[in-house]
Amino acid sequence: MWDTGRVINVAAEMRRYNLEVLKISETHWTQVGQQRIAVESKWNGIKEAITSTCHDVLGHKKHHHKELTTVDTLDKIQERRNKNAAFNTNRT
Repeated sequence: MWDTGRVINVAAEMRRYNLEVLKISETHWTQVGQQRIAVESKWNGIKEAITSTCHDVLGHKKHHHKELTTVDTLDKIQERRNKNAAFNTNRT
């Protein structure tokens, strides 16, 4: 599948091609890489500042889960059962 020696040779040929034909030096690649890292770190700083400011101003979002059946609902159900039972006993 992958031949390590062949991969190394291809990488060396690509490096030589970049240097000789395209006139792109390795220092250029490292400068571009460093600029990309600098931009990413600046963006991460901005994102962190915005996030922390939002948390300070708005606070954390709290999720409150409602109970499926509240105590009031259970009381109403029991009242209805009692009324139905009373109605049924009076009918007979």
